[in-house]
Amino acid sequence: MSELIYPTGATGSSVTIDATSTAVLPENLSRVGVALSNDSDETIYLSFGDAAVQNTGIALQGGQILTWTPDCPKLAIFAICASGGKALRVEEFVQLPRQVTQ
Repeated sequence: MSELIYPTGATGSSVTIDATSTAVLPENLSRVGVALSNDSDETIYLSFGDAAVQNTGIALQGGQILTWTPDCPKLAIFAICASGGKALRVEEFVQLPRQVTQ
C-alpha cells in the first residue's frame, strides 16, 4: 500500500515577510507538496536554498497562490518584499510511512 501524505507543523501558519530575506520553511527532504499564499497587497519574491533578493526569483503577486506537488523543492524557502510586514500563508506536506495497526 502507498504511503500517506500528512501536513507538517507548518500547516496553516502565517509568516511575516520582511524587507530583508525571511526564512519561510527549512530544508525538508520529506516534503512532497507546498502551498504558498500571498495575503498582502505587495509582491513577495521567493528563493530556494539561498537568501531572497528583491526583484529576483519567483514573484508571487498580492492575492496569488502557488502550489507544488509532488515534485516540489526540498530546499529551504526564503522570501522578501519591498516594505516588510506582509503575510505569506504556508502549507507544507510530507510523506510519512503508513502506520500499520494490528
